[in-house]
Amino acid sequence: MKRIWGCALLAAVCAWPAQGQDFGKDFGLKNIKTVDFLDLVDPIITEGEVAIYKNLPSTDARDYFRAIFWHKRDPDPSTVSNSYKLRFYERRSEADIRFGEGDKPGSLTDRGRVYTLLGEPDDVVQNELPRASAWRALEEVWTYGEPKLSFRFVYDGRSPVYRMEDKGKAERAMEEVRDAQVLDRAEPYALRSLPLTLPNLGFSKDIENLASDDKNELRHRVSYAFFKGNLNRTQMMISLTLFDASSRGMEVNLTAYDPYDVKVLDFKKKIEPRNGVQENFFVAIEPDQYSMVLRLRDRDGRESINRELTDVPRIGGGGLSASSLLIGDQPRRIPLQGFLEPKMFVFGRDYFPVSHDFSGARVERLYLMQQFYDYPGTPRPAFFVDDNPAQARIEAVVEEGDSVRVLASISAAPLKDGGAHRIRSVYEDSVGNLVSSQAIWRTGGGGEPAESELLTAAAETGPVRMVHPSSDDASKLERVVAAADDGVVIRRMHVFLNGRLFLERDKAPWEVYFPKDSFSVSGQNQVAMILDTDRGLYKVERLLKPLRVDERIKTRVVQIFFNAFDQNLKFLSDIDLDALSVEVDGAAYQPREVAKLDEPITYCFLVDTSFSMKESFGGNIGALRLFIQSMRPEDRGFFVAFNNNYTQFLNPTQSKAVLLAAAASLNLERPNPKFADQIYAENETFLYDSVIASVHSLLQYPGRKVIVVVSDGIGIEGEYQRNGMLSYARENDVVVYSLWVDNNPQLSDDESQFLQKEMTKAEKVFRAIGLSRFFAKKDARKNRIGMKVRKASITEGLLKMLSEESGGFHYRVFKTDRALIREYVGDIETAVQTQFVMSLNLPIAAKKQNVAIYSAQPNVSIRNKSEIMVNKSNPLVE
Repeated sequence: MKRIWGCALLAAVCAWPAQGQDFGKDFGLKNIKTVDFLDLVDPIITEGEVAIYKNLPSTDARDYFRAIFWHKRDPDPSTVSNSYKLRFYERRSEADIRFGEGDKPGSLTDRGRVYTLLGEPDDVVQNELPRASAWRALEEVWTYGEPKLSFRFVYDGRSPVYRMEDKGKAERAMEEVRDAQVLDRAEPYALRSLPLTLPNLGFSKDIENLASDDKNELRHRVSYAFFKGNLNRTQMMISLTLFDASSRGMEVNLTAYDPYDVKVLDFKKKIEPRNGVQENFFVAIEPDQYSMVLRLRDRDGRESINRELTDVPRIGGGGLSASSLLIGDQPRRIPLQGFLEPKMFVFGRDYFPVSHDFSGARVERLYLMQQFYDYPGTPRPAFFVDDNPAQARIEAVVEEGDSVRVLASISAAPLKDGGAHRIRSVYEDSVGNLVSSQAIWRTGGGGEPAESELLTAAAETGPVRMVHPSSDDASKLERVVAAADDGVVIRRMHVFLNGRLFLERDKAPWEVYFPKDSFSVSGQNQVAMILDTDRGLYKVERLLKPLRVDERIKTRVVQIFFNAFDQNLKFLSDIDLDALSVEVDGAAYQPREVAKLDEPITYCFLVDTSFSMKESFGGNIGALRLFIQSMRPEDRGFFVAFNNNYTQFLNPTQSKAVLLAAAASLNLERPNPKFADQIYAENETFLYDSVIASVHSLLQYPGRKVIVVVSDGIGIEGEYQRNGMLSYARENDVVVYSLWVDNNPQLSDDESQFLQKEMTKAEKVFRAIGLSRFFAKKDARKNRIGMKVRKASITEGLLKMLSEESGGFHYRVFKTDRALIREYVGDIETAVQTQFVMSLNLPIAAKKQNVAIYSAQPNVSIRNKSEIMVNKSNPLVE
């Protein structure tokens, strides 16, 4: 039977460090030998993991590996505790007690290793063996029901050892168990950096993109796919494949213009493309119709510019919905080291390689992936190739919160002729519509596939008509209703939106309901209805006017995040929203919506790693680790470290173990010896650029966007000045919380005496006759001390302005009281979890607009982003 351990031992195990390598020290025991990590986890670590660990280059890398090792076995990575790790130490401790053999700890014996891996056997049988000598020999057989395994141990009586029989076969079986216990195969074992790119600020690039002629100097293909986002946005995936890249790097710049030719999105990325390999990027964008301008430029000066009119749908928001349909080759095994692909493409130990080009591919089955939202049960969509039904096989289903990912496959035989084909999935929504999602198969030089046979075969006139909508008013596009003349039998109804098969119906009544906001807000919407009747195919079309036809009205829905607090500066999580009022530039304004925020948060932890942070770096990281431990399970985070460069670590992850490991792996830069005599040499940090790059990086991800910056704030200009940083922060819905760590060297007694020391008469004479060069060293020191005083006041004001203008808070951590940083981090945690949002429809303007929110409730104060710049548009229905 299993032993019951005391509370003290369980508490010690729960507090076990991430690396878990010193068995005695962490239980407060003395004179117990420190156990090497590989010896410690020998029963549960896979052979592949052993090889990776042995080849790691540094202690930091091994520390990170150990944290990821436990994360990959954690059944609930959104929490700090790890039930697998706890169970491992319980079993290991019990094995040491029960299965010790002489001086050998029980956990290292054959029986102890099996026990530590699999736990208590379901059945244990002990038999006495025939004696071949004077010693009494025994056999012990352990049997497990799940997995179905048995192990035989032999005791020969001559030494206190139970030896595992048929050890090679047993080890192979144990390796299969170890491998199955790895739950997350995608997370890399090594901390990898992701390149950060600065956006194009200003209007010159906008004009250039609008005025440039299309070019095609670089052969490529691009496609757009859409997934559910947050905060009135859709998550858009841009997929790019290059065919003649020079392997010397490339800049990708995607700009989205609304129907008023106002820039809504400017996304920039530097990549190292490989020919024929698809690169995927993600951005969050408001649903509407856009002209997507894609600009590619390589280091050889070659350039491609193309435009594509794209409808960005709204996905989610009530009722059944689904993402775009993705196509790809056969799922591939995740590399042993892990990878940085989005987790949505991961299915167990395999990942789905998304593709939109199959040149030279020998494909027997085509694989299709789609994500369904708020769908009851397991979705079973039907699939079509060029309007012909295709028999599908469900390969994998993964449930994640309110969504279900389905991986299916169909025969690729109908695609053998190459060229381009339309692949679509069809599922039934909550009101009985058959909803279509389309993807394109391309091979060789195939461009766009031929138009749907339904469109080409349908007659323009016939015995059918569109009853509703009866006008060209897009606001009335709630449903499409068809009717036929007497005696005409309708068998199926197809509805196309902007040339794309969107909805179907296979039974009466012949009407389909459009999901809310499924059509373009400000662009053109062309609805085509094709009816399959007993007399043939007939088509009826209607072009709808944009919802906003007055192009002089250029507005954007802006979200203002705010906090409420009482007279004791305590944050309030519940206020009367009806008691709020708002003024814009001093004039009363009517908000579109006011709500308490409960959407997931994506955190960017922006950490100054310049050498000036050396005095407080450990405390900073410790405070951030406490912050990470308190994050909600639905929230995600990643790191950006900056000094005279800036680098992103991790894609946003909900795993607290991964975030804690990444925090512990951040290191200070080394001081540059040539600047040893300069006070601010170690502060050569591109603060402005790193803030802009962090905001730009956050635009890729869904959810509320929050930056927590920890710095001493002494930045030098990189590509952008501080005004560029402040403008970019005003334009985007990112809330910044700043911790200004007072690391600035205070004046020493020697420096104070130096400044107070008066000039001698001889020095005055020498300076008067133009011989100041003799005092150059003295003047340089005086200037450096003066710069020290000036910087200390200027930079705190800059970070304070940045945080307060974004709707966040600024905290100063004094050099004399470093403990305050933990208190302030706790304050930030409370602030982000008690946020509200107000949506305002504001005019686009190059100038700053002042927003003030008030509450009529007594003793309730409001803090919000006070100045905004609205130079992007997203016209919505009033």
